[in-house]
Parts: sequence; C-alpha cells; structure tokens
Amino acid sequence: MRTRLASLLIQTHDLLLLDEPTNFLDLPSLLWLETYLLNSLSPTTTLVLVTHDRAFGDTLAEEVLILRDQKLEHYPGTLSGYLHTRAEQQRRLTKMKAAQDTQIAHMKATIVGNIRAAKVSGDDKKLAQAASRQKKLDDRMGYQVGIRGGKFKLNRDLPGYHTNMRAEIEIPKDDPAAKIYLPKVPVPELRPTGALVACEGLSFKYRGAREFVLKGVTMVIHPAERVALLGLNGAGKSTLVGCLVGDELHATPTAGTVTRHSKARIAYFSQAAVEALPAEQTALHFLGGEEQATAGLQATRGILATMGLVGKTVSDVPIGHLSGGQKVRVALLKVLYPADGVVPHMLVLDEVTTHLDTGSVALLASELRKYEGAVLLVSHDRWFVRRVVEGEQELESEEDEELKDPGKVYLVSDGGVRLLEKGVSEFEDRVRNKKRKK
Repeated sequence: MRTRLASLLIQTHDLLLLDEPTNFLDLPSLLWLETYLLNSLSPTTTLVLVTHDRAFGDTLAEEVLILRDQKLEHYPGTLSGYLHTRAEQQRRLTKMKAAQDTQIAHMKATIVGNIRAAKVSGDDKKLAQAASRQKKLDDRMGYQVGIRGGKFKLNRDLPGYHTNMRAEIEIPKDDPAAKIYLPKVPVPELRPTGALVACEGLSFKYRGAREFVLKGVTMVIHPAERVALLGLNGAGKSTLVGCLVGDELHATPTAGTVTRHSKARIAYFSQAAVEALPAEQTALHFLGGEEQATAGLQATRGILATMGLVGKTVSDVPIGHLSGGQKVRVALLKVLYPADGVVPHMLVLDEVTTHLDTGSVALLASELRKYEGAVLLVSHDRWFVRRVVEGEQELESEEDEELKDPGKVYLVSDGGVRLLEKGVSEFEDRVRNKKRKK
C-alpha cells in the first residue's frame, strides 16, 4: 500500500482520487499520509477521498458527500459534524411531527363532531366551522418553514400532483446498516477469581533469528478490562497477542512466563483467521449448519443473522465470493460461538475493523462497550480505540453504555510495552513530534 501511495504522491495532480488508502497502514504511516495530504498537496489539487476511517476523514474533509438511496447528500463539513447535525435534525423533526400528529387528530375529531352536530341541529355555523378546519388541515399542516428556517415553498408552486398545500414532515431515515450483535448470554463467573492472563519477563524470538521481537514484557489483563495495543507494523503487537492467548505459532515464549486462568475462555480473532476461511464452502456449511437437523440449521442461520448474513448469502454463495467485510463477519462468528456454546471471558481482536464500513465499525464499537467480558484490541483505527477502550462518546446526547473504568492503551515498541497515560492522543503526539524532528 505504501508503494502504491508513493507512486501517486510523487506525481502532480489536478484531481487526486484515493479509495480506502489507509487499509493495511500502521498508525505512524497513516499520520504521515494525513499530514502530507493536509500540507503538501498543491493548492490547485482537489482531493476526493473514500474512507471508513472516521478520524482520518474528519481531519481531511472540508465537505462530505454521502451516497444514500442512490442520491448524493452534500454537507459542508466533516462526517462527524454531518452525523451530529443529522441526529439533531431527526430529534427535532420527530418532536415536530409528533406534536403535529396530535394536533391533526384533534382537528379531525372536531370536524367529525361539528358535522354530526350540524346534521342533528341543522346549524350551518357548525358546517362552516368544519369546512374552516378542513381547509386548515389541507393548507397549513406539514412543514411550516423551510429546513433552514426561511419561507417554505408551497406544493402548489412545485410540479406534480399534491394532496396537501405543504409538504409532509419527513424524518430522515438511517441507512439499513448490516447488523452486528455479540452474544447476549452472560459471561460465566470465574472461580477462583483472578487475572485472565498475565505475563512476566516475556521475551520471544523466532527460531533461527538473532534479534528478539519482544524483550522482558510484563502486563496483566483482568476480567471486564479494556486494553488496546498500538505500534508500528512489525513492532510485535500480534506476536505479543499470540503469546498471551497461546497461538500455535507463538505458544512458547523464549524466556519469561505467561499465566492464563485455568477456567477462562479466550476468543481470538486475527487476519490469519480470515485468510484461512475455506473458499469453496458456504458460511452455513463452515459453521456446521448444512449437516444439522432442522432445529440446528435454524439456530446456525440465527447466529449468522446476528452479523447481518442472511438468505442465499449464507447457503448458496461460497465464502471465497463474499466481500471482505462479510468474510470478517464469518471469521468473527467462528470465535464468538464455539461448538460448546460457552461465551468467552475475553475477546482478542487483531485488526477486526479492516474491510468493515463506517456503520459496521460503529455498531461493533457499541456492542463491545456493552460486552461483559474483557476486550483486547490491536488496531490502527483511532476512533475505534477511543470508543471501545477510552470510553469516548460520539455525541454528547447519545444513550450508550458507559464504561465503568476506561481501559488502558499500551505502546509496543523496540521489543517493549509501555503504558500510554494519555492514550491514543499521546501516541499521536509522539509520532508527529518524531516526524517534525526528522
């Protein structure tokens, strides 16, 4: 990816199109690219960026185009700003429509009452009142002013046939994002209590290698804790995770000890798990559904549906033909729902957001905040880490599961592991300061 980007950036452009340029970049590379695009492009160059990295897009975007219902919506600002404005607009219009619906129901009841009274008494005034209220229903219901607060154009001035003089209040609908739900079964209580996994003086090097990947690492992960590992590609993040969970490639440290709770269940998702998916099998067959009885088949389909995988996608389409995001979901389900049905005490997710769209990343972050077990993340997605580990909320007014105790962010560098007291922001500052010195 860095080679591809370099071959583009050394050229001059009137228009630069970048489609998901941050995939497979580590955070220092991503921050370098972010700074370069901000400061080093020609003033006459237009940048069009397609990205699911919220923090990256917010830093670079001066305006946003959102593709929804085969139409483009324009917003003069960042994606986070757009989402905040849209959420506020949804709340405002929902209240407006509810109040107007109540008013309309009352007016309709009054019209019916006036007409009934006129028929009984022969009072023409009652009929006039009913006609007046009906005219008000036809002429004044709907938007009272334009979206921006200005004078609203009546439907009579617009092309086509309309039953009312004013347009009906329409509440903006969210995209039908793919579902992502983690198991709702409570995490089993551990007896005896204690840390889920701990290492002391952990050192590791590959067989035949001269240099250590990890040297003297000591850390502890407790039940329900949130932990993130940041660092360069190749710094040893995945190697450390492999040693902690007992992955076959890194199961035995060269020196030091790794202690795992004897009753703890650890679910481990890695990019290797995605690459190892059987290309010719369907998702239903891979999770053991096609050979089960009807009840088991429906249960497996239900599990797949928790990740938005339904219908022929799971029964007829081979995994090799699924999209990158769908493959991530299948691999994630395999570790979330083991054969014995025991919910894991700890989720270890290594670059799980790769290939997931923005909405899916937000849904996964929300589910991980609610998860009762511990979560260990390896990720270059700053927004994702801030939400899941540091407990940052996207909107001040959102109703979300608050973290009782914001987690820990560690930097893996030069074979060691160091706690970042200020979290992701401290790592960003370190990288930018290092770049400035160079």
